Amino acid sequence: MTIQAAQLADNGESVFLKIPDIAPVNQMEFNLTLKAADGSDFNEQVYLTINKVPGKELAAKVK
Repeated sequence: MTIQAAQLADNGESVFLKIPDIAPVNQMEFNLTLKAADGSDFNEQVYLTINKVPGKELAAKVK
């Protein structure tokens, strides 16, 4: 899976990920290596389930 784009939300606390080939899946793992606002490293492992994928109109919001 490839993340094509990422956009920080207006609240500064959420990120919208544009993933063209995303599909419903029972188990998914993300390993994140990020920088916090203060410059410190932020590493996290996230497991999730995708039950439904929103329509293309939502994906069009991210460039």
